Amino acid sequence: MNKHPFVSICVSSYNRSDIIDECLRSLINLDYPKDSYEIIFIDNNSSDNTCEIVKEAINKDKSRYKNFKLIESKINLGSSGTFIEALNYLNLEWEYILKMDEDVILDINCLKELINMASNIAIKGIIGGKILYHKEKNLIQAIGSRLHPFYAIAKGIGINQENNSNNYNLPSSIDAPNGCMILIPKYIYENVTWFYKDYFMYYDDHEIMYQTKKKGLLNYYCPTAIGYHDTFTGNKVKYSNHRWLYYSVRNSLLFMKRNCKTNYLDFILYFLGHNLKFILGIPLVFYFSKFRYLYLNLFTYFLGYYDGILGKGGYKKL
Repeated sequence: MNKHPFVSICVSSYNRSDIIDECLRSLINLDYPKDSYEIIFIDNNSSDNTCEIVKEAINKDKSRYKNFKLIESKINLGSSGTFIEALNYLNLEWEYILKMDEDVILDINCLKELINMASNIAIKGIIGGKILYHKEKNLIQAIGSRLHPFYAIAKGIGINQENNSNNYNLPSSIDAPNGCMILIPKYIYENVTWFYKDYFMYYDDHEIMYQTKKKGLLNYYCPTAIGYHDTFTGNKVKYSNHRWLYYSVRNSLLFMKRNCKTNYLDFILYFLGHNLKFILGIPLVFYFSKFRYLYLNLFTYFLGYYDGILGKGGYKKL
């Protein structure tokens, strides 16, 4: 009798041909029974050769990719749309979804450690791991976030901290684990909520974690479940990126309308926090934007606010 819960690993992919082969190898080499997990890889209409690399890997070793499903979307579904689409392809026996980005490389024991924690907690919830930088493995990207309306909605924990810090080596409950790699039990999908398509990217996983806590459940941090994220963070990266500027501002307001509308105090705190962050962000856009991109970045920053107030969600051509 198979005692290992079945896990559907769902990967959202877009234009990361530089890292995708390493991601795939980490998934097929996981120390977890091969008949107890599948990989659902959804590519969001990449314009590079990501899909070709994936197909080549499958053709080279079909036996190891027998539980692998490549879904080539004709449109960019975004992060939130990807994990809605993934529901159409799940093995009927799934008990957990491991939601992850395509630029995350999993340690060989990562899934096993997540499931071990999931099997030993009394209160169900979402579990995340210790996320290190792929290029600087001695640094933590973030272990997660604190959630509060005045933060609109998240304040990072452990950002750019040394990996040898004892502060992040013990398992604990946490408001929101790092969303680039999280284990979501079926219970959350059936009894709490799921991804909201109109976010497209950003705030989608925070909403699930926030609603999970509002239901009286807990989310968790598992320090022995390690992933390596090929990304950068910090104000220089964010405030010079017009797509981040647009979606982060717009989706913050969408989040407020969807999650704080029934609590007047939370709504006021959130609106104050959002506007404070927005105002403080304006000089950062000026400071970090290259001159030739300054107008575009300012325009999309204010456009995100405008569309958020009007409740316009979904993909936006920028």
